[in-house]
Formats: sequence, C-alpha cells, structure tokens
Amino acid sequence: MCTLVPPAGTAADRHATRTAVVLSAGVAWLLLQTVASSVTLVPTAEMSGGIPTDVVLRGDLLYVAAMTRLSVYRVEADGALTVVGGLSGVGMRRLQVHGNIAYAACGSMGMWILDVSSPAKPTQVGFLDTEGEVNALYVIHPLVYVADGPGGVRILDVSQQGAPIETGSFATDGEAYGVWVGGGYAYAACGDAGMAVADVSDPAAPRVIRTVAVPGSARWVTGNGALLAVVSGDSGVHFFDITDPKSPQVLGFHPGPDAYAVELRENRAYVAEGTYGFSVLDIAKPRKPSPLAVMRVPGAVTGIAVSGERIAVTAGSGGVRLFAQEKTLRQLGATSHPGNACGVCARANRVYVADGEAGLKIYTLENPSSPRFLGGIDTPGIARSVSVAGTRAYIADDAEGLQIIDVSNPTEPVPLGSVDTPGNAEDVDVKGTFAFVADRMGGLRIIDVSRPQQPWEVGSLETHGTVLSVAADRGAVYMADSGCCLRVVDARDPAIPVRLGTLPYLYAASVRVSGDRAYVSNGTYGFGIVDISNPAAARQIGFYRLTGARRSYVDGNRLYIAAGSGGLVVLDISNPAAPVKVAAATLRAAADVCVTENGAVCVADGPGGLAVFLVRE
Repeated sequence: MCTLVPPAGTAADRHATRTAVVLSAGVAWLLLQTVASSVTLVPTAEMSGGIPTDVVLRGDLLYVAAMTRLSVYRVEADGALTVVGGLSGVGMRRLQVHGNIAYAACGSMGMWILDVSSPAKPTQVGFLDTEGEVNALYVIHPLVYVADGPGGVRILDVSQQGAPIETGSFATDGEAYGVWVGGGYAYAACGDAGMAVADVSDPAAPRVIRTVAVPGSARWVTGNGALLAVVSGDSGVHFFDITDPKSPQVLGFHPGPDAYAVELRENRAYVAEGTYGFSVLDIAKPRKPSPLAVMRVPGAVTGIAVSGERIAVTAGSGGVRLFAQEKTLRQLGATSHPGNACGVCARANRVYVADGEAGLKIYTLENPSSPRFLGGIDTPGIARSVSVAGTRAYIADDAEGLQIIDVSNPTEPVPLGSVDTPGNAEDVDVKGTFAFVADRMGGLRIIDVSRPQQPWEVGSLETHGTVLSVAADRGAVYMADSGCCLRVVDARDPAIPVRLGTLPYLYAASVRVSGDRAYVSNGTYGFGIVDISNPAAARQIGFYRLTGARRSYVDGNRLYIAAGSGGLVVLDISNPAAPVKVAAATLRAAADVCVTENGAVCVADGPGGLAVFLVRE
C-alpha cells in the first residue's frame, strides 16, 4: 500500500482534507516581449472575481464592469487590490464614472445609472431602455452619448438621474459600437461602415456631416484634442487629425489584429490588444507610432484605463491587472478568474501545464517541496493538451489548432509556428519530426514539424466519431474515438495513414501507450488495459471499473489516473489482468497527470490549477 502525500513543509501537510500543493491557475506571471523600454512583470496580490469587460481608475478606486457584476476595489499603497464593495445585476459591457455616478452600457438591457458615492454599497438610481443595444457610452455631464448598435447614437440628458430622457439621436450607416465627443462633434465607430462624424452642437438636432472609411471593422473610438484614434479589431489602431472635424486626415497606423480599445494620454496610446496583451505606444509623431512596451497577460485584454502612473486592464479569464509606469513597467496587483488546467507533461523535473484560456505555464520541481513558476505564454485558443520534445512545446489549442512554442528559455517562451486544423485540437503527441493531433470532429491530423516556423499537414484520417486523444508509438497511432472505439492506425507513411483495427470502447476519452500496452479511459464505464504487442490485433487484458476516467500516466508498475471529480486514482498494474487500487486523492476536476524524474506526481486539476504529490510507501 502507498500513500499520496504533499511535499513536506507545505500548508497541505497541516490539513489532511487537502493533500496537495496547489499552484493557482490564475497567477499573473508573464513577460513575453520588451520593445524599446525595459519591461518587467512582478506578480503580487491576487483575488478571485468574475470575467471582467471594462475598467475605470479614479484615484485609489478601481471600478470593474463584469458580465454579472460591478465590483469596486481599493488600490493600496503597495499596489495590492482590496475588495471594497459591489453590485450584482445585469451584464455590463462598458463603464464610465463621473463624480459619484457610474454609467454602464448594458447591451439589450439599456443604460444603467449607479450611485457609487458609497463604494462599499453601489446602488442603481436610474435606467433607460434604448431603441437598440447599448455597446458603449461617453459622458459630458449632463449629457451621455450612447453607441446604440442598430439604434445609431442616442443623446441622453441625465441631469435627473432617476429619470434620464433622450434629447436627440442620429442614425449611422452601420451599427454603432463606440462613440467619443469633442469640440461639438461626435465620432462613432460603425463597424464595416467606418466612422460617422456628426455635429452635436445642438444636442436636440444632431446631424451627420460625413462618414469616413476605416480599414476593417471600426469598433472603438477615442480622442485627445485634435488627435483621434479608431480601433479596427481586425486591422489595428488608426490615427486621424481632426483639426477640421469635417475632413479628418489619416495620420498613422498601429497594426493589431485583435485590438479592442485604446486610451490616449499626452504623447502615449495604451492599446488593449486582446489575446496579444496590451501595448504602450509613443505617439509624439502619430504618423509613425512606435511601441514602448508590449505586455502579454493571461486571457484577452479587452479594456484598459490609465490614471497617473497606473495602468489597469481587463483580461477576460485573466481577470483585472494593475501596472505601474516607471522606467520599467511593473505589475502591482491583480484579481483573477481561475484558469482551467487541462493537460500536463514533465521533462526531467520541469512541468508544462496546458492551462486552458491562460495558455502554457512552466514550473520547475527540482525541489518538490517548493514548486517554482518559471514562465508561460498565452496561446490564441484554449490550451487543451501539451507535449514537449527537446526545446519545443506542442499545444493542442482547441479551435486554433496546433501551436509550437520555443521553451529553450522557460522564463520567456516564444511562439514559433502553428497549423490551423479543421476541427478542434484536443490532444497531441510528438514522435520524431511529426506531431499527431486528435482534432475531435476533424479526426487525426499528422503534421510535419521538422521546420517549426513552417509546420504543414502531411496526412490525415477522418472518422465518424470524435477523436479526443492520440498516442503514437513505433509507427502505429492509437486514437480514442468517442462514440466508437480505440482505433489503431498504421502511420509508418504519415502521408497515407492506414486503418489497422478497432477495439470497442463506446466512450473512449483518452489513450496512453507504454511499452506493449495501451491504457484506455472509457468515460463512465471504467479503464481498460490493452495488449498492443501486435497493433493489428489489439486485445483487452485488464479492466478497472472507475467513473469519470480521463488521462493517465504509467510509471513502472503504477498507473496514475486523472478521474475528474473522482480525483487522482493510483493502481498497481504488476498483474494487468487484475489491477488493484493502492492510493487516491480528492481533487476538483483532475484532467491529466504525469510524474517527474524525482517522483513528484503532478495533476492538472482544472480550475484547481496544478496539484503536486509525493508517493510514500
């Protein structure tokens, strides 16, 4: 009999109900790139929270709009974030705060007016249901200009907060997604229709004077004096001179295929760039904006706010993050939405975690008592599984296919290349110069990775099921084909994979191979041990009834099974015909498991992050 124990000296040592060292999946950790100015990211405070959509900084208060809640945090002297209060309610897309009043763009639920004079207890004091869908707003008290989707731009009088009224409106050629007002003119981002310019000097009778073409789809607009910035989500940020509002002149351009929003402050532009993090640009010469810093954070940055020397960003699953502008860019504090550790693998004593929307994370377990985070990188999709060969990590990245990452310097992983598979990449195994991808409805995809900057698909095999897992060994490929079976394929010629046979496993969820055996998770029906000494005639030789079996790992005569809410299960398989359970641990959502060179058992525990155990005989 063996016992799973946490590494000595951890908090889990002292609490028998939680036998694991848990590395939080939401920690802010990543320095991806520096341009011009030195950039350093130092993780500090972290708190749980919902998925945020926008953020406002006012003095030492941070207001966060989320899909279900307004939250208010206090920024402490050291930059840590402390929850002050909040208000649950309808989903908020964008937020503005004017004095003690917050105005929230709530989509089809209109505009909400909130009294935040007591940050601990924000209260709703007003509401107006507009004709369209409130995407964004801009406040010049007592007027609020609303980007109302198909309703164009509405101008609201909020001098009576409890009874706002519409004073005027103007139609736009496309749906209004963003609006900014300056010098008596309103500028509306109208998607594919570009930017509408309207004279609003008389709010009761606004009139559109022209529409300006913008490459891509205009989604956000803001200004500062005579400089206007328009965000086109699929092309970047476009800068205009609006000295003459009737004839805006194109100045410069910052490329950004996933840009969401921008803030302008003096000679700097702060750009929320979605899955690419956020950028700080020098726009002293707006015809040639130049990057000062580029920061990657977990999640997708959709909102950004600047106050003094502080920058706050909303990053979806990555939470809210606060930075300080100094000679270096330094993180002060963070709130987080938990990640989702889906996959894990080890090379020597280094552990690589596929952490869902947070991408890839890398830890060292040289001393299992003190797991240490090394670095990571967000991926464009949802990291489902990871395989490491040499200095490269291969990520099954869901809808974004296969991602190849250079991890030769684990503190600063670098993307090398990718292949967009036709399905959703769920699992990956690398052998030699080929990556074998379980692509769900896309079947098996075989990718030549000999040139990692330019990988290409050389072969494929589609099935009538859903391929959830793959393992390659000595020219054969084993596929967990849910709804069907364990499927065996001859891939000695990767360009022409040939079916060899099948073994019925109706709910096949995962397959792993060690020596002449394959280990197959069969969902709610248990776990099979298969003799593959002759791949064309694979046969089950052992079975263990276990609910929720997912991925597994073999180490000698021990089989470690990640069993979802059933936690971690350890079997003795010295007699494969009669496996015996020798240990178990309770976890939240165990999805994958591996063992390091020094014997640390590492479990990808979904929202519970990475759990680490040692085995005591």
